[in-house]
Amino acid sequence: MEKYVTNLPSLEREDPVLYGSYADGMFLLYSNDQGDNWFLKDRSFILKVIDQLQSRGNDKGLSLMWESYGELLLEKSKKNTSIDDEHAALIAFDKAIKLDPKNAMAYNNRGYAYSDNSDFERAIADFDKAIDIDPNPTTCACAYKGRGLSYAAKGEMDRAIEDYTKAIDFDPKDAVASNYRGDAYFNKGEFDCAIANYVIAHVPTFAGEMAY
Repeated sequence: MEKYVTNLPSLEREDPVLYGSYADGMFLLYSNDQGDNWFLKDRSFILKVIDQLQSRGNDKGLSLMWESYGELLLEKSKKNTSIDDEHAALIAFDKAIKLDPKNAMAYNNRGYAYSDNSDFERAIADFDKAIDIDPNPTTCACAYKGRGLSYAAKGEMDRAIEDYTKAIDFDPKDAVASNYRGDAYFNKGEFDCAIANYVIAHVPTFAGEMAY
């Protein structure tokens, strides 16, 4: 991964998807504790791309890059428990959505940011919107999982389980969703179901055999 993102593409090309891939690569290195320098590199790269795309009036491309920037800031806020970075992430997601109201992943990411801030109603509304505008399995799995977390935080375990199940339907290998569903069953006192889901989470090959 590090080798892949070392040779950054020329900004003379107008290819936001390519730029987003490089930004995602640096984000993964930063989020997986490969050094704070990857945050600085990613931020610098994203802001340069934003500057370039702004001069060309590419709203959809700008939306993708603001979304990437928000995701990076949100990760930094989690690492450093920084309210300022969390607030800046929300502003970035707002900009992404204003530039492209059909950017479902921007809604998803803003939903997670709201959820992290215990603003569960706004989070649920954003996850609803993401599901509404993009039937892509990756988008839907992310949205249902996030909405499930918000319902669980509100104490609505049945609705949380329903959403985690939908997330798993879209992505049967999502061990995190199975783990969350186990937590929800545990909080309901349904320990057999909880254990079954924890097993699925740790041994995903069982997912097709055990449906709880």
